[in-house]
Amino acid sequence: MNQSLSYEISQVMPQALLTGLFVSLATVMVPASSQGATGNYTGPYTALPECTNIACMDAPPSMTRVQATEVKAVAEIMASGLRHVLLSICLTDAPNWAGNGYRVIVDGIEYDLLGAENDSQLTQTRLDLRLLTIT
Repeated sequence: MNQSLSYEISQVMPQALLTGLFVSLATVMVPASSQGATGNYTGPYTALPECTNIACMDAPPSMTRVQATEVKAVAEIMASGLRHVLLSICLTDAPNWAGNGYRVIVDGIEYDLLGAENDSQLTQTRLDLRLLTIT
């Protein structure tokens, strides 16, 4: 007799939310479609409607997981801070966002999205973020 784990898997994030660990909120911001002469995104950023005020928490980084590949020149970076965040939902499109100018606001602080991945059961998304001050 085949037994499915689909119900148990679907209960992972609702149970995790009940622990009270997801105390932060994240909003994914999309850049305007136009780029300037240097390739930078111009115009205002707008929030993705389905990605506003998502419950999240800081997650421990894993070297075998999210691989952030976007690189900025050292001269452009005055200060940086890395943050690894676990979202309480699965955003199946998120792995395609890295390198496309997406930003994520977590608890009012704006970060560049460096990398994203979904878990194998599509119950959650993990993000690698970087706080930047551009000179």
